[in-house]
Amino acid sequence: MESGDQAEAGETSKKKKKGPYMSWSDQECYELMAILVDAIKRGWREKKGTISKTTVEKKILPLLNKKLNKIK
Repeated sequence: MESGDQAEAGETSKKKKKGPYMSWSDQECYELMAILVDAIKRGWREKKGTISKTTVEKKILPLLNKKLNKIK
């Protein structure tokens, strides 16, 4: 094995295993889309048009969780 092959083998063994995938319901998709549209209207996106990870974590996910907990 070459040194590059060893590095690749080490990288693959460090990857986290993903849990089972759960599909979103139509209601959950609708709520997420509504929150994203609202976020854009509020100007929560960057100059280049993207929404930062910080904005998603601090502003969007709390709103989404609050709405979805009321539904369930």
